[in-house]
Amino acid sequence: MAEALAKVKNPADEEPSFAKATEGKGRVALERSRIENLEENLLGFILKYPEHIDSLKNLETEYFVSPIAKKIFQELKKRKSGEVIDLKELQKKILPLNFYYLDHIMFQVEHYNLDKKEVIKEINFCIREIKSNHFKKKLSEISLAIKKSEREGDKKMVKKLTEEFNKLSKEMIK
Repeated sequence: MAEALAKVKNPADEEPSFAKATEGKGRVALERSRIENLEENLLGFILKYPEHIDSLKNLETEYFVSPIAKKIFQELKKRKSGEVIDLKELQKKILPLNFYYLDHIMFQVEHYNLDKKEVIKEINFCIREIKSNHFKKKLSEISLAIKKSEREGDKKMVKKLTEEFNKLSKEMIK
């Protein structure tokens, strides 16, 4: 019975970081995707420099890969530029089980020691890459759907999906 209970996941015990633990060569290795790192950096920069919070206006929640990044992003997007962010309050609201997570992501960007212009460049780079990743995934999904529709001979669906593909391609360029 204890083994069965150990296998059950409690939703309240949600993984408090973007990292996934895997076994490798006798030790636990942390794997994080490039996009998860970019999400963490972007959010760390915004928390550290809240005057740049308006940079998030062109992002959507669906662009984020990590569930935790999505939660943090949603909370930050509600804020106004320059508004003081109470980290403790935000931390309790988003990740009550991991009290130092927001401090951690802010600390990660602090060590870059960037000036104002460089911070803006880094924020824009993270945003561009996160958006690009989202659109590439969507385009890939549509491409597969087009191939499937072609195999099935569904010309109407091929046309519809091709239009959607072209629309997303144009959006990606913006």
